[in-house]
Amino acid sequence: MAAAGNSFRKVIGIDIHNNSKLVETELRRRGISNFELSKSDGSSIPIEDSTVDVVYSFVVLQHVEKFDIFKRYLEETHRVLKPGGIAILYFGRKHFFSAGRNSKLLYWLDRVLEELVLSRGFKEFPAKVNRTNLVVSLRCATRTSKDVGFDVLAKCVSHKNVPDGVSLYGGQHGFILQKQ
Repeated sequence: MAAAGNSFRKVIGIDIHNNSKLVETELRRRGISNFELSKSDGSSIPIEDSTVDVVYSFVVLQHVEKFDIFKRYLEETHRVLKPGGIAILYFGRKHFFSAGRNSKLLYWLDRVLEELVLSRGFKEFPAKVNRTNLVVSLRCATRTSKDVGFDVLAKCVSHKNVPDGVSLYGGQHGFILQKQ
């Protein structure tokens, strides 16, 4: 939110936790004041229809427990975006070899294996706090996004940079969507 606060007129942060005061204090410490914090149950976005230019979600959707919640989040994202609005969403991916590595070959091997292993296009599983509860194949997420009414502008995978500057593959797929 701090980075977005430096680039956008207004930033809205939504989370399921009860730590809004802590987040508010940290943002203000960083000199950010153009924000609003809201709590949600995770299945709805408490914002009016067609009022948002950009929705960004990172390290969130991999923690939802059910594919139906993932789909609902896509529907809610579509609802709150203005026509032509952009969503940048990341979600858990099934990986076998590429996470924490910098090999394109291993990433593409993971993509092929993901399609073979995720027969329904996703897998739900119980996980401890801060572990992945849902993985969704890029193909399934793309199809679901189109069904909701999005155009898929780009697909990607998360990366993490380590101190020596090498970019390693992360554990999330991502895409850039546009509301039609």
